[in-house]
Amino acid sequence: MDWKKNGFSYFAWLAYTLMAGCALFISAVCLVDRIFEKPAWIGIPVCAAFLALAALLVYLLHTICCVLPRPRGGKLIGIAVEGILLVAFVAAAVVIRSFSMDLAAEEATYYENAMVVSGQTIPQIAHGAVYLYLQLLHLTCMVFGNKMIACVWLQIVLQLAGGLFLYGAVRILSGSIAALSVFAFIGLSPYMLRESLTLSPRSLYLFLFSFVLFLLACLIRNRRRKALAFLSVGLLVGVIVYLDLQGSLLFLAAIAVLFGEDCEEKREEIRPVRVRLLNYLAVLFGGFLGLFGSLFADSCMSAKAYSNVLKAWWSIYTPKGFSLPATLQLPGKEAEIWLLIAGSFLVVLGVFSFWCRRKTERQSIWVFLVIALALGQCFQMTTASLAGFDLLYLFLVALTGTGIGDIFTREVLEQEDAQLAGSNDLPDEEPEEKKLPATQAEKTQESAEENLQETASEEIPKVTYLSNPLPLPRKHVRKKLEFDYEVPDDAEFDLTVSDEDDFDI
Repeated sequence: MDWKKNGFSYFAWLAYTLMAGCALFISAVCLVDRIFEKPAWIGIPVCAAFLALAALLVYLLHTICCVLPRPRGGKLIGIAVEGILLVAFVAAAVVIRSFSMDLAAEEATYYENAMVVSGQTIPQIAHGAVYLYLQLLHLTCMVFGNKMIACVWLQIVLQLAGGLFLYGAVRILSGSIAALSVFAFIGLSPYMLRESLTLSPRSLYLFLFSFVLFLLACLIRNRRRKALAFLSVGLLVGVIVYLDLQGSLLFLAAIAVLFGEDCEEKREEIRPVRVRLLNYLAVLFGGFLGLFGSLFADSCMSAKAYSNVLKAWWSIYTPKGFSLPATLQLPGKEAEIWLLIAGSFLVVLGVFSFWCRRKTERQSIWVFLVIALALGQCFQMTTASLAGFDLLYLFLVALTGTGIGDIFTREVLEQEDAQLAGSNDLPDEEPEEKKLPATQAEKTQESAEENLQETASEEIPKVTYLSNPLPLPRKHVRKKLEFDYEVPDDAEFDLTVSDEDDFDI
């Protein structure tokens, strides 16, 4: 999915550049101070050197990608390699979590509240995601018994399933490299490993958020759907917003309905702006219906007034002042410092790969999602149960993978191939005519016919046709017998024969 470059694109690139530059500068200072034990100001030229190296690397890789010929069956090979890598990541994630069960967190607050105990019920909690998670844990304990291991495996299944849905959504929005990067982070990173082994509603919310984002991405890719489909997905978005305010980020992702373009979409199939606006309004309207409908269902189930339920829900997410969500702590171990350097360098690659595309880009949607979620954390609009760091890291990984994928774009070559189609591949056939508007096409056809008539009258000599060589039918004329001997008019031709002449016997 591509976005046309406009003012918002360049604003997003500028914000991305500032974030990536700050991350690289902090990493360079940490490298100089902690490992080489040099003054911190030396980190400035080191950071500049890393920037120059990143620019050179992007230029070389993009140039090589554009120069090398496209292999036969390259698309099929890419799909096969992508599938193999995805299966390998899933298998590795399951194996790692299977051997890490002894590292499961000892926190049992959610487990104790969800256990099947005589006379114990699930407490009424205003936070929708927490209440739904406790109900799911309670159902698991009812099926498998009060076993902690069953609840942990539920966490693992939810996280990996959510990772697969998020992989599909990112693949539609930003390509294969970004999607594989996101799932690799979910399956192999130590942070997500700890999240899967700790009982919390974050894995459940990741699953629900990724599922709705995947459905939304499918609609964005196929905008020929009716507005009713967008309204249905909007209802699900409203339910996600009711569970936690982080679901409102889906409304921001839905802006791709207005500005996103599918690279495989034909020009005549692109929907007009009014149809796109109608689809986006359908998502917004469905979202409000889903949100207030969920609040109404909550008031009916809890037997409380609707206004009280609405106030309790809004009090959770009311801005409470500005403060940083976490204190910046530089890593102290050498391995962690080098890992921070590598991650910052990969993030910086996207700053320069933005210019590898002439008219389109894929980074803006993730930049806006990162900024919106970070602002929500700074204004304390997130809760302790769902702080939003997992989604923030996943958005950053998707942004980094998108930047790396843009290095290998072949936008220029694809345009040239489309222009030369029919002249190189099919030399015996005429190239396909360019599609023109109806009035312009008629004028062009009339002028071509007039030119053809003028050239025919000037260059071709006049032709004198021969008479018909075939015999034609003639009028019938009566003929008279004519002889050389003249017969008198009184000539007598009857001969008299005597009766005694018997010559004929």
